[in-house]
Amino acid sequence: MKKKFVAIITMILLIASMSGIASAAEAPQDMEKAIQDAKQEEHSNYKKGSLTLSDFQEISVNDPELETGTVQMALAEYSVIRDKIFPIVHKEVVYYDSENGKVLQEAQLAGVDEAVKYKESHKGETGIKLQMGLIIALLIVVPLVYFLIIVLVWEPRQYLTTKFKIANKLYYGQQQTYQ
Repeated sequence: MKKKFVAIITMILLIASMSGIASAAEAPQDMEKAIQDAKQEEHSNYKKGSLTLSDFQEISVNDPELETGTVQMALAEYSVIRDKIFPIVHKEVVYYDSENGKVLQEAQLAGVDEAVKYKESHKGETGIKLQMGLIIALLIVVPLVYFLIIVLVWEPRQYLTTKFKIANKLYYGQQQTYQ
């Protein structure tokens, strides 16, 4: 009975600890679509479907230049593939005007304290990162292929004069002509 009680309590605590993850606020679909379109326009080699938005927040803004009352912010992560072999992951804070359906630039929100604090809270997470796995694989594979070509293709086709001289008794200073 005691074991069942401990197992039930453990399951309840496990489920309760995951409920915060399951109920996290998600970015609206129109925000995601607008940001995806903006990134596709900004980067010609943008990987479609790679955009993920996390840590969504909505703030009210009292700036007359913005022509909006609310701004939605999120941490965006998306991939760009250069030359079809170099994947680059971008992480940045994105801003969206939900009333007008436009993506806002960071400079437009420079005077909003809440937006500046949000960006500073994600300062260590943002940036560009080159995925090194493929580059390291290329650094290993290219010399390996070169070595295998030398060993398996070029080396067996070499003409060895030593074998010829020994087989025809020319190696030890014996003179002989062939007819």
